[in-house]
Amino acid sequence: MTEAPSSAGWGVGASWALRAVGGICIILALVYGAAASSGTSLRLGAGSPGAAGPYQLGYASGTCLYALGLICAIPLFLVWLYRARSRQRWFAAAMPTPLQSLAARDISPARAVVVWFIPVANLFLPYTTMEELFRDEGERDSDRPIHLPVWWGAFVGSNVIGAVIMPLGRRFSGNDEILGNSLWLGCVREVLLAISAFLAAGFIEEFERRTALRAREATLKAIF
Repeated sequence: MTEAPSSAGWGVGASWALRAVGGICIILALVYGAAASSGTSLRLGAGSPGAAGPYQLGYASGTCLYALGLICAIPLFLVWLYRARSRQRWFAAAMPTPLQSLAARDISPARAVVVWFIPVANLFLPYTTMEELFRDEGERDSDRPIHLPVWWGAFVGSNVIGAVIMPLGRRFSGNDEILGNSLWLGCVREVLLAISAFLAAGFIEEFERRTALRAREATLKAIF
């Protein structure tokens, strides 16, 4: 039988990229909070002619870095997820039981990636996919907490807030009170994004630790 697919390298890249994104989100949250506290008219959309220099510079720089971080983090995460599910399917097919073919068919690496791009369904299917990923990996006394509900709640919450504040920044560009509230909402959004990014980096590393442990256990069983 061929060697089990490896997701470790992709996991390292994805976890570092997600931590970088989380750090950038913290910086953006500080920029939003400082601008809101000082009453600065920092606009959330493109083009901010009335924005103060330091805050607008921090916002523009942070946004560019955030975009670059996502360009790296999203492909790395999705490739890692595909490889991780491929590895689990390999182990399922290698099980010496009559149910091995059924177990292997139930694990679909492609589906684990596609669910992120299906409208409406991507509000819950990615979360259930991650639950399946860790459930199929099995449980051990040495397992560390992964906080999947907190991760997904923070991710969805940040996207909901983002969907609210972007129209506000464009529609009420002359209303300082509404723009100030939008900045505070933007601060909360960035904090939630940072939480979700850091937690995602953590559970990627935890998965790789668990799957490496399973591989060692399988090797020991084969020897003894």
